[in-house]
Amino acid sequence: MLKILFIFTSILFLIFTYISLLTGQQVIEKSNNMVYWVEQKNLIASDDNPGTEKQPFKTISKASSIMQPGDTVIVRSGIYRESIICSHGGTGIDHMITYKAYPGEEVIVKGSDIVTDWKKDNGDIWKKSEWDINSQQVFTDGVSLQQIGKPCNDWPEDWLKSIGKEQEDMKPGTFYYNASFHTLYAWLNDGSEPNKHLMEVSVRPFLFTTNKHNYIHLSGFTFMHTSAPEKLDSRLAAVSIDGYGHLIENNCVLWCSFGGLGGAPEGNAVIRNNICNYNGCYGMDFHGKNWQMIDNETSYNNYRHFNTDWHAGGVKNISPKDVLVIGHKAYNNYGQGIWFDINCQNVRIENCIVAGNSGHGIHYEISSSGTIINNIVFKNGKEGIYISLSNDCLVANNLVFDSFRGIVVGGNPKRGDLMNNEVRNNIVMNCKDALIAIAYDRGIPYTFHNNTSDYNLFWETEEKLPFRHGWSEDRHVYGLKRFQELSKNEQHSIVANPKFLNTPYLNFNLSPDSPAIDVGIEIKTVKKDFFGNSRPYGNGYDIGPVEFIMKGRTDK
Repeated sequence: MLKILFIFTSILFLIFTYISLLTGQQVIEKSNNMVYWVEQKNLIASDDNPGTEKQPFKTISKASSIMQPGDTVIVRSGIYRESIICSHGGTGIDHMITYKAYPGEEVIVKGSDIVTDWKKDNGDIWKKSEWDINSQQVFTDGVSLQQIGKPCNDWPEDWLKSIGKEQEDMKPGTFYYNASFHTLYAWLNDGSEPNKHLMEVSVRPFLFTTNKHNYIHLSGFTFMHTSAPEKLDSRLAAVSIDGYGHLIENNCVLWCSFGGLGGAPEGNAVIRNNICNYNGCYGMDFHGKNWQMIDNETSYNNYRHFNTDWHAGGVKNISPKDVLVIGHKAYNNYGQGIWFDINCQNVRIENCIVAGNSGHGIHYEISSSGTIINNIVFKNGKEGIYISLSNDCLVANNLVFDSFRGIVVGGNPKRGDLMNNEVRNNIVMNCKDALIAIAYDRGIPYTFHNNTSDYNLFWETEEKLPFRHGWSEDRHVYGLKRFQELSKNEQHSIVANPKFLNTPYLNFNLSPDSPAIDVGIEIKTVKKDFFGNSRPYGNGYDIGPVEFIMKGRTDK
């Protein structure tokens, strides 16, 4: 009996040991960094597959639903028409959840669907019946059509003015949605039949969201074609980033109906090498704290012409703290190039190129502790650099030219304070209304005090040198000497041709005989120039964004 009991106990021990080993093996496998594959074009792709390279998933969302800290999904080429919601996040830099496009392949995530079976309505107008979505974008062979009528009933008219009202206002190259009849109408540019073209209609409001999870790495994707919802929030972006510790890099966000890339990162987030162009309202819009925007581009945004005083343009960031924007490019936006607004703190904007925007180039508004250095800002419709009702800001070593006004420190004295702002070592040229405008001291109802400018270089190809002492229309002053007398500013500034190497080709390196060399003032927070060269080189600090270096100069 004892022998039988011993054998039985031994068998049980072996069974439990084997089960424990199996369970342990499963835990080990689960803790390993798994790599999942998504390949839409693969004929055997299915979300019922294990997600291996030979048996890939069909959708990115499937991989997102099961990934754990440390896991990666590699996505092969294709057009993925889905919205991706992160189900989990990473636990640290070494255990991020990574979404990665396969190197060298184009992976596009679209918020549009292909629409077929259009029926002829009247003349060259075609219709799609039983359409229940108030789609904000329609594309014919990749080219957007103009929307007719009020975009959404809940959108105020001063956000986005309607073009036309009814179907009768349609013309070639337009579309119209009749919500009462659930019908979408399209009139192509050449009057042809939509069924003979690729017709893509936006239906999804967003394309990717970290969903408040942490440590997400997103790399190499192209996102396109969202449709903003009826309840519009200025913070709604096609790719939305919130949470902690993200790395968002090498992505493109294009032709989305409202915002491109945005969100409220809460620390240690890096957004770099992304292109957010041709979006309906803005390219980028971040809030939160402790994040960096490095070498991104936001150009040709606000193609739908949202109100530029509200939220539109290249970049509109509201209330972030402790952030860096470096190497950014903002070209030809309908609105402002780079705009920080309302209670922003400790923001550094440097080494950026901001050009051709219809509004201000760089605007720092109702905020504090902004550092704007080494930027090249030109051909903007309003102010090149505008410090508006903000305090303790530094504007130094920038090049501003061919804008309506150059550098402005001012704002409406009925709305906020303007104190302790410094403008130093800038080159300002060929600005129609004023090269520089500095508000004078006042104390009612808000305080304007100790806003100064000096050690700048001014140049005009015409004889007159326009300045503004104060803000009202009658405060124009012509000539540096007169401006010095009235404002007590610019006592060490000069009027001279800066003598760049090749202005027509945007080579803003200084010539050896440039008067900007060695005549600036030391600014301890400006240690390098636009190209990363150390300051100073030679006998003193140079004025402008590029330090003159005879040997080993960087010509870009």
